[in-house]
Amino acid sequence: MGSKLQRFERHIDIPEVGLEGQKKLLSGSVLIIGMGGLGCPAALYLAAGGVGRIGFMDDDTVSLSNLQRQVLYDDHDVGVSKVTAAKRKLAAHAPDCVLEEQDARLSPENAAAVITRYDLVLDCSDNFNTRYLVNEFCVRLKKPLVSASVYHHEGQISTFRGWEADKPCYQCLYPKSEKLALAPQCTEDGILGPVTGIFGSMQAAVAMNELMGIGESLAGWMMMFSALTYDSQKVRLKKRASCETCCAMKAPIEDYVNNGANCGTN
Repeated sequence: MGSKLQRFERHIDIPEVGLEGQKKLLSGSVLIIGMGGLGCPAALYLAAGGVGRIGFMDDDTVSLSNLQRQVLYDDHDVGVSKVTAAKRKLAAHAPDCVLEEQDARLSPENAAAVITRYDLVLDCSDNFNTRYLVNEFCVRLKKPLVSASVYHHEGQISTFRGWEADKPCYQCLYPKSEKLALAPQCTEDGILGPVTGIFGSMQAAVAMNELMGIGESLAGWMMMFSALTYDSQKVRLKKRASCETCCAMKAPIEDYVNNGANCGTN
């Protein structure tokens, strides 16, 4: 324990964290969906900061165009599975952290089994189908969801706890519509690399606060920032009475999984 105390002493020196807070991190677990521009910095800071068990899920391989913003990878990783490369790099940063890679895409068939094993989920994906799917199972399984997205010079981040009576879920904010299928993804549109670093790091900070139970929760709020104008704002989010995901809480989880209810991938 002595070496761990030395490794995390800058955390322990923070009054709101202390030894008890660091112990909560060491016993905590986080699942990261998507090991791209957001997932890479988030995973680095969570592992280095002492989160005891980290799962990361992605079915993609590293490409040359990823290296502008996906800071876990280098030229030698091109063509390699992202989760394989990520585990190798993270193990060097945090040898005591339990790293669990899932070389697969989240689906209605595997979501419950994967998500239920972790205390908290980070949505670092880049498409609406995955975002809806993560949100729906986090609501059903009562897992806090820290979601961020980026575009060009801008980004936004929030925590969703949709199973709580007064807290919205992701679909309360973004009801499903055909127009969302036309929204650009980072594979089709530009993104300034450091913006993904800013918001991935913020996801790690929010996740740590949630695990330790300190600070003000982002549940029910969204923070936005522009690296072009340097403007930031924090806005309140409201639960949507007609939200399909929140209403689905009334159905048994078995029906939800077997029928793929509300999953945009079906």
